[in-house]
This record gives sequence, structure tokens and C-alpha cells, in this order.
Amino acid sequence: MESLDILNNEQKIQYNPRVEDIMTKSVSGVKPTDTLKHCLEVMIKEGYKRLPVVEQKGGKMILLGVITDKDIRVYAKSYFEHDLKDILDSLESYKVSDILPDPTLFKKAHIGEKITQVSKEMLHLHINGLPVVDEDGQLKGIITRSDLLDQLIRILEPIDQISKKEKTD
Repeated sequence: MESLDILNNEQKIQYNPRVEDIMTKSVSGVKPTDTLKHCLEVMIKEGYKRLPVVEQKGGKMILLGVITDKDIRVYAKSYFEHDLKDILDSLESYKVSDILPDPTLFKKAHIGEKITQVSKEMLHLHINGLPVVDEDGQLKGIITRSDLLDQLIRILEPIDQISKKEKTD
């Protein structure tokens, strides 16, 4: 395999962009006062496995933490023994703030980070996404494995085209 030294700086930036360049910018968040029922409904409707928990401060959405479907399952009645209505009703009595992990325990990415670093951290932690914040802690988006795979495809497709062309020549 050829060295990356053959790439110019613009190509290196293109292949290893900052998180903000490929992240998902439109993100649904929940408030600490929302119920776990509301969180689960948002997750089901949007197809998410995690939701940022945010608080409005001075017109900014400040990230307080992340709640996952796994966090909610701990508090839900068993779906083997109960129907969906019972499960949702049981989650109505819990607020996000009741189960929100300590802010020092959740990981986040920063908008200026390179995707290689974030990818390594996600792989190491066995997680599928990270909320993305700016220098003030304001939620700006989320970076997911899907975002990273999209970037990988953008990198590999031109290489694949070159390989196919070389085979036909």
C-alpha cells in the first residue's frame, strides 16, 4: 500500500475531516424534566438508540448527558409479561433527571476533532455514537457509525473506480 505522503494537504483533510464536517446536525434532544415514556416514544418515532439530554441556557442547548435505550430498559416492565401500554405507563413515573448518569461518565466529541480520533474512541468504548459539542458545551449534533461509514464510502469509491479502470486497461 502506498504511503499517505503522496497525498497533498487538501486530500489529507478530505480523507480525515473534522467531526463537524460529517456529523448529523439535526438532532432530537430531551430535557431533564421529560419522562422516560416520552424518551422511549421519541426513540421509537425517530429510530434512535440514544438521545442527548439538554438544557436551555441563554438561548443555547447545553448538553447535560445522554440517555440510551439500554438506560430506559432497566426501568421498564418486562415486555415478556406486559403489553406496550403497561410498559409505557410504568415509564411515566420516572424523569430523565432521575436516571441521568453523572456528567463525568459520558463521552462527547468536540466539533474540531478529527474523525480518526473519534472513531478510535467509539471503537474502544463499544458505542455507536457520540454527541458533538462546541467549546461552550452547546450541542451541535451527533456523530454516529453511519456517519463514519458514509465517510469511508466517500474515500473508497474513487479508489474502487481506479481499481476497476486499471483492470479493464
